[in-house]
Amino acid sequence: MLSLTLAYRLYLTRTLTFTRT
Repeated sequence: MLSLTLAYRLYLTRTLTFTRT
């Protein structure tokens, strides 16, 4: 389940970066 949390966090960061750009 740790992998899922990590993937979710990475996805969130990516989405945030994309929205910021």
